[in-house]
Amino acid sequence: MPRITKRFVDGLVPGPKEFEHWDDQLPGFGIRVKPTGVKTYVIRYRTPSGQRRLKLGRHGKLTPEQARNLAKARFAEIEAGGDPSAVRQENRAAPTLRELAERYLKDYVEVHYKAGTAKETRRLIERNLLPRLGDRKVLDISYEEVARLHGSMRATPIEANRTLSAFRGMMNKAEKWGLRPRGTNPCRDVDRNPESLRDRHLSFEELTRLGASLREAEADGSLPLVAIQAIRLLLLTGARLGEVLTLKRAWVDLQGGRLHLEDSKVGPRKGVRAIYLGSPAVELLRSIPPYGDNPYVFPGRREGAHFVGLQGCWERIREQAGLEDARLHTLRHTFATVGGGMGISPIFVAGLLGHRSWAAVAGISGFDATQGYVHVTANPLLQVAEKISSRIALALEGNEAQVIPFPASKAS
Repeated sequence: MPRITKRFVDGLVPGPKEFEHWDDQLPGFGIRVKPTGVKTYVIRYRTPSGQRRLKLGRHGKLTPEQARNLAKARFAEIEAGGDPSAVRQENRAAPTLRELAERYLKDYVEVHYKAGTAKETRRLIERNLLPRLGDRKVLDISYEEVARLHGSMRATPIEANRTLSAFRGMMNKAEKWGLRPRGTNPCRDVDRNPESLRDRHLSFEELTRLGASLREAEADGSLPLVAIQAIRLLLLTGARLGEVLTLKRAWVDLQGGRLHLEDSKVGPRKGVRAIYLGSPAVELLRSIPPYGDNPYVFPGRREGAHFVGLQGCWERIREQAGLEDARLHTLRHTFATVGGGMGISPIFVAGLLGHRSWAAVAGISGFDATQGYVHVTANPLLQVAEKISSRIALALEGNEAQVIPFPASKAS
């Protein structure tokens, strides 16, 4: 059997059946010829479980010398106890990122995340990750690929960071599920884009302009009444957008001055948190009638659904009020800032906002034993809610005489 050279391989004529020729100088190195004329370099070797063959590559894409050098490298692996054929089979069976994403979203995200967070995580993965890397094997994804993807989203730096966080979480699960070696998360060392602190809040004068615009929109019917009411409730409670839009009538306790939210982030009982209401918020909610059988305080157009068009309505009302840089979340910041400006303890403001710091001090979840001895009743929170919401209600009406000036507004 002659040495495998280019002249020899080019001279091999396909027959009616597949055949192999083995090199006379490097045992186990050969070339396979199919009836179609395709010629492939191969090696054969033995393992404790039997003889194996491994394809190295096609003639034309590899020269005989390149194939010979590759064969020597594989034989060195085998001599050291490796089994390149088994590794290749494992790699073929390894999941792609698309397959991992399907499992991650179904078995983890939808089980452990709140509905809104799960929806956003799915959007980030399906929009930004899968089109670029969906067909890549989970094992093969590298730091360089993640860094390139993150860098390609320069036009949307915040979304790039959110995508990176979703990717990191998914690859952490891949390690825990045995789909990647531990400590190899390719997202780990990718630098996030800098994010400015979003501490924008409305000044007294801006609240007055907003109040005037809300009254005007209510009078001329230019915006849905539910949108105007939802914006007012956001301001008067400091609640999160999702907490207001998904608020059900069954959760409203006007007599007790509370909203009892299910599936919230923190609370004295798992999945429950109370929002304390001042009298302006109580009166607002009392003025909103039921809409048929719809369970939501702010119903949507579809039967049994909540209102979903608030962002568009807010963009129109903020333009009318000259607040183009204010977001809906700015209303929550404003509530907190008003409380701070009145000298109210940050602990009580955190309690009204449902921050984890309040849960910790109240001994609700996972705080240390010393601070867990601190017990705070709900009455002070009701009193604080009354003070802050009343102050904001006066500002919306432009009643400057009764309002202490707020701190200077900060741009985003």
